[in-house]
Amino acid sequence: MKNLKQIKMKLSGILGVSFLVILFSCSHQNNSSKENEIGNEKASTTVNFPDSSLNHFIKEFSNFYYAFKNKEHKTLNNYIDPDHGFVIIYSEGAMPQVSSTDNLTSFTTSSDKQIYDLIDFPDIALKNEDLPRVDCNSNFFYDKSGSYFSYENPTAQQEMWIYGNFNENEKDYFKKVASTLTFNVIITGHGRYGVEFKNNKLKVIFIDIRKPCNA
Repeated sequence: MKNLKQIKMKLSGILGVSFLVILFSCSHQNNSSKENEIGNEKASTTVNFPDSSLNHFIKEFSNFYYAFKNKEHKTLNNYIDPDHGFVIIYSEGAMPQVSSTDNLTSFTTSSDKQIYDLIDFPDIALKNEDLPRVDCNSNFFYDKSGSYFSYENPTAQQEMWIYGNFNENEKDYFKKVASTLTFNVIITGHGRYGVEFKNNKLKVIFIDIRKPCNA
């Protein structure tokens, strides 16, 4: 990887307007009358892809997920950009942090914890449905449990790259990929992913492993 060698940076207080906080802001989720404010920026929608493409996506993402769970570094490399790495959004205190790594299996946080210390890996059976709504009164923080994917793209509008210590090349990269994210994936009890899926090829761009309702 050329530029993002486990960059660790604290996000500024301006994060209140960034997509990172908006994704899981309880001030939105607690107002049930606002159908669009569901912890996802806007109501999610299913995707009009051919069944064969959707099935291939499910297969590819499942391969990535279980390689991640089983610490299969060589397999993970197939799904991570070799130049820019894999972005991880996490929290170990009041402020969220963003890091990038080219090796998920050996990634450590700013307090030297492995990512495997911070998340669980439930079994998944991906469904192409509306994403779960954050529910801070639920034991698992969502109105339904399971693993779901849907098309939505709040990332491009919220410009998360301006809140970190990225150089210009890295900012250009994230602006480009933010505009072309294909799916969001939520696995309750695990995290949220932003992914590209083009020509039946999967690239996993980021994971947000912060717990909803903690923001």
